[in-house]
Parts: sequence; structure tokens; C-alpha cells
Amino acid sequence: MQVVVFDFFGVIAQPRNIYSAIAEILKIKDDRIRPLYNAYESGALTRTGFWKKLGVEDYAEIEKRTAKRFTLDPDFKSVHSELKKTYTTAILSNCNTALLHALTKRFGLEESFEAVVVSEEAKSMKPDHKIYRALLAELDVNAKECVFVDDRLENLKAAHELGMTTVFHLVQPENSGYKPDYTIDDLNELIEIMEGL
Repeated sequence: MQVVVFDFFGVIAQPRNIYSAIAEILKIKDDRIRPLYNAYESGALTRTGFWKKLGVEDYAEIEKRTAKRFTLDPDFKSVHSELKKTYTTAILSNCNTALLHALTKRFGLEESFEAVVVSEEAKSMKPDHKIYRALLAELDVNAKECVFVDDRLENLKAAHELGMTTVFHLVQPENSGYKPDYTIDDLNELIEIMEGL
């Protein structure tokens, strides 16, 4: 194995749902914001277009408040530092570029990864194979050389279909026919998994 790929929300940072954080701030229902946010994340809606559809003109303050809702996993930096000694690391996230940039800066992670692939820029969202292929192309590696850590089984199933080793970061139990290669509820367990591969 050469590469460890991390999902961002639900693995590196919590909570796992961005649209829920925005919905709370705007005091609107999740089901109203989710389809619009998915369109924004997939690049079908621009940043300005997304906020306009929600009736928000001055969105800079809302974006700041949204970013403040997220916290870094307390073990991530030490685990990542250990893994970086041996492996290339990357982020593959369904997210908008502005939020991910704000959070990696706030958490001191801006220069920490060899590749960061975001759905808004890739114009594709997990579990679509296109976004995984964009990451593999950026890193110039084969899927069999990658371990992918995500908190959603459908995303891991897609990674498995391409040949990646999959690690389910258990935040919330899911009913799915897919059984990942490994399941963890603490990022420290990832070090032991990598040592055994």
C-alpha cells in the first residue's frame, strides 16, 4: 500500500452533515436544503447560486458560522503524522471548495496532503466512480495501492469496486449489503491496520 485516502466530514472532522449545519443556522428544514446543497457540492450550482436559492445575499457570515460548527477529530493530527512517515495521504470529499479550504486552514492542515479532491471541482460526487478516478489520476497511482477511509458504506463500496482497500469509520451504524475490509471507531486503529497490510 502506498496511499491512505481520507474522507473529510465524518472522518477528519465532525459533524458529518454540512447541510444540517447550514439548516440549523438558517432555521430551515434539512429536506429543503439538502437537494440544493447536493447540487452545490456536485458543481451543478455555483456558490452564489446556492445561496441565492436560499434567499441569502450576504453569505460570507453564514459560511463563517457554518465552518465554526465543525471540530477536528482529536486524534487525527497524531495519526496522520504517523502515517505520513510511510504513506502518501490524500482527501476525497463531497464538499464545496470554500468550506474545505476554510477548515483545512483553521485546523492547520493546508499543506498536509499530496492531493485534495473535492466534489465541487471534480463535478462528481461519491459514490460516482468518476471522482475516485480523478483522485487516482492526480496521485498517478493504481486503486490497489490505496486504502480509503470513509464514514458511509455506499462510498466505500464504490472504492472497493475500483480495487481500493476499505475502512469504515463508524460514526453511525448503517444497514447495507456491503461489508468493508475493516471497521474502526477510533482513528488510532488505522495505524495498526496499515502495519498489517
